[in-house]
Amino acid sequence: MRNSMAIKTIFFISILLCFPTLAEGQESKGHVVYRMKYQPFENNNAQNFSFTNKKEKIVTAIYEIKAELFFDEHRSIYKIRPNLELENDFSHKIAKIIAGGVWYKNLKTKSKIERINSMGEEINVIRDFKTYDWHISTEEKMIGNFKTFKASTSFKEKNNFTKKDEDFEITAWFCPQISASFGPKGIDGLPGLVLEATINNRITLFATEIDLQAEFDLSTLEKPKGGIDMTEEKFNKIRKERYSSKY
Repeated sequence: MRNSMAIKTIFFISILLCFPTLAEGQESKGHVVYRMKYQPFENNNAQNFSFTNKKEKIVTAIYEIKAELFFDEHRSIYKIRPNLELENDFSHKIAKIIAGGVWYKNLKTKSKIERINSMGEEINVIRDFKTYDWHISTEEKMIGNFKTFKASTSFKEKNNFTKKDEDFEITAWFCPQISASFGPKGIDGLPGLVLEATINNRITLFATEIDLQAEFDLSTLEKPKGGIDMTEEKFNKIRKERYSSKY
């Protein structure tokens, strides 16, 4: 175990030394556009044409969504790019839920917030700042012009409705060359920007545009205004109560 930890430590240090931008802690600022792919569960009832048709529409709608991540050296915000023509489309609404809402992170204040619209209310759910326990491997691949390294994590999370623990696995490809510990859909906390992430081998978010000289108003990186601040525990309790009363 000690030898394994020593190897990982040496590898981690070598990553930092290979990329001066990260090692020297230079300021960073950028804008990344992500697209998504979704692999739905198989339906054994092949005759259920209506279900299959809806599923295909949702898969298409997910791919059509574009999400954006704006960041500087201290803050980031992730959100879905608006598409007014599809706002009332059922498949688009489901796709937006799967893609994730608004995520805000501030390294200085050690805060991480997910903005969720629940039954017409805007709620700022306060998430754990250090959400994931990452395991970094030596595996690497190029994403565009950027060398990325593979990291993975697994955890259990209780389903508030079934009261059962569900298994989650996330694989992320992060770029130490881009000194920003951020990523899409709250997938972050690595020594570099996450350019690709896969959740349970079903949802994949991947960067299609990476602009490290982006010009945008710094107000873009402010914490989402309005809404009700709420702990994760309280939000889960209220959501469970609302779901139970509705169904």
